[in-house]
Amino acid sequence: MRAAVLFTLLSTGTGVFGELYTARKAYQLDPGTWIENLSQRGGLSWYTRLTRLDSPIVQQVDPSHQHGGPNTIYTFPDENNATGIAELAADKYAVLTVKDINGGTTVSIWTLDASSTPTAHKVIDDVLGSPHLNGLAAISPTIAFATDSLVGGIVRINLETAVADKPLSGDAFGYGINGLKYRAPYLYYTNTIEGVFGRVAVDPVTGAPTGEAEVIASGEILVGVDDFTLAYWTEAAFVANFYKNTVVRIDIEQGTAEVVVEDIPAPTSAAFGTSGGLYIATSGTGSDGGASIWAVRVPDETFV
Repeated sequence: MRAAVLFTLLSTGTGVFGELYTARKAYQLDPGTWIENLSQRGGLSWYTRLTRLDSPIVQQVDPSHQHGGPNTIYTFPDENNATGIAELAADKYAVLTVKDINGGTTVSIWTLDASSTPTAHKVIDDVLGSPHLNGLAAISPTIAFATDSLVGGIVRINLETAVADKPLSGDAFGYGINGLKYRAPYLYYTNTIEGVFGRVAVDPVTGAPTGEAEVIASGEILVGVDDFTLAYWTEAAFVANFYKNTVVRIDIEQGTAEVVVEDIPAPTSAAFGTSGGLYIATSGTGSDGGASIWAVRVPDETFV
């Protein structure tokens, strides 16, 4: 999310927490760069794709290769930055972009074909007039959800009909709602300001809510959380805490949260690589001076 709007940064060094989890910097980008979101591991696309908040681009990285990126694969014309990204199918993505207009902002959603020569199609030019849609998750190739961080609520977008609405709103989805991921039947989300990791059940076809919002974990340890990824071998989430320079592991079944990695500077997002391994991206606003991608060893990861 935009630091000037919601965040006060903490200065930090680099390092690791504990003896079981280890973290190393895999890639260092130039000063002034900011990685906003990583695509969730779906086993469909080999590359991990990422969006940049400092530039309207999507890049890709091959985490298994020392010199595997990041490389720019698409630049959105006439846009200022890119926020959410969600995998729709193999090498197909939905992407949110933001354009500055007359002192305000307009959010657009695109579909991106990242295969061969990448191409993109703008689906909606101004999504519900929202000033800053952030996290993005897809429940199918045609239905995506986005968090309305500065207003509150979760927006549903039909990529086939180009129709958007807001079926999830109210106190449970308030100002500061940020990261978003889907694993049937739940949409999982974070709230940066309130320090919440929660979920809500939705219909897998229409996306209509089928239950009430449930807070899985909350508290000071989660104040400042940004985006996250869901473990694929167990019921856990790994959350980037932008404020506290940490990675927090949440046991979804037990509703507990613990810091497993410290001193990754201002992390924004997390994803598991297609061949395994946890990757954490940063905003470049901490000690690095530019965005970076970290590889984290998760001791109980079991590749499936």
